[in-house]
Amino acid sequence: HTVAHARLLLCIDGSSSHLASAFERPSITLFGNTPHSVWHLSNAISSLLVPPPHEASNEHSIDRITVDSVSQLALQKLSVR
Repeated sequence: HTVAHARLLLCIDGSSSHLASAFERPSITLFGNTPHSVWHLSNAISSLLVPPPHEASNEHSIDRITVDSVSQLALQKLSVR
């Protein structure tokens, strides 16, 4: 019920993001090392954020996604509706 009626869902890659898509609810999914090109279909209501790779290991760690980047995208998505 919560996902089906959300104005915007902010989640990590997982079942919540898939439920948001099924209910056609706007969402922002945060990805780490999961290959987003395989598991995420971006469209008008479903966006994603992927962190820059770590210089030493080339791994993508979700903790490298900034609060500012999440807030900016969330505000953009909320202003559209």
